[in-house]
Amino acid sequence: MNEKQFYEYNTRLLPEIRLIGEEHLTPPTVHKRRKPGEYIIYVILDGTMDLEEDEVVYHLIPGDFLVLDPEKIHGGIAASACSYYYIHFHLPDMDRRYLKEYEVQKRMLEIRAESLRSDPYGAQDAIVSRCLLPKYMNFASEALFHELCGLINEAISFHRNHREGYKAMTACSVLQMLVLASRQYLSFFAEEASGTAQSLRKVYALMDFLNVCYEEPISGRIIEEKFGSNFDYLNRIFHRATHKTIFQYLTDVRMAQACELMQTTSLRIADIGERVGIPDTSYFSKVFKKHIGVAPANYSKEISAVL
Repeated sequence: MNEKQFYEYNTRLLPEIRLIGEEHLTPPTVHKRRKPGEYIIYVILDGTMDLEEDEVVYHLIPGDFLVLDPEKIHGGIAASACSYYYIHFHLPDMDRRYLKEYEVQKRMLEIRAESLRSDPYGAQDAIVSRCLLPKYMNFASEALFHELCGLINEAISFHRNHREGYKAMTACSVLQMLVLASRQYLSFFAEEASGTAQSLRKVYALMDFLNVCYEEPISGRIIEEKFGSNFDYLNRIFHRATHKTIFQYLTDVRMAQACELMQTTSLRIADIGERVGIPDTSYFSKVFKKHIGVAPANYSKEISAVL
């Protein structure tokens, strides 16, 4: 099985953007031959581009996304009309990887699984910070390609306005774009795996529902009605992806929100319980103590002493 090239990068670090913009090539202009010494991303908007890098030929069409390597010589091999975005950047912790397809899928799903299991309110785990970026991909989804282009246009706007913090804001938009590309490539693998895509979509939808609607009464029957599936099945696929049951995850969300309310408001314990979907004060206190390790009143006192 042939290996494909990827770049594994650290999302904790911002890329240093040197050049970013939109270019339009018309014949007889041919893309110049060079060894860039920095990463370059091309995103094709219109027309075609025929490019060669390290004896590999790329015939790029609209929707294509290509990362050019700092250490490899690339250049055009034919004149053609083409409109494209370009991004020249440095990113210290970005490593080249050559992986077989099953290795890519395993690594990307491993990163996704760890991300789903991570604590959004705790310290960031090392693996959750990592993403795999394909050297080449095509954005077949018009909506996702529009989102990608929107982030690039936003970065271009920041880069040109030169107001305070513009370099950081440009870098943030480009990093968002890189993560979007990584996620889209993983979605492609999920869709190729029989049954995986539908299961993952249900898990993501469930997580979104729990993160947004934690204030409301939520039961197994309500979840079944909302998602049109048997609760036991939903609980199994949710646990497989997150290593938590649906209600364990819901409790995590509710207790994290309760802690945040105690840190940022002067609400009574009873009001906080109601705000996080547990209106029974006695039961809320019991769940809070079991989950956090101290009673709500004691936690509130500890927070007040620190503040």
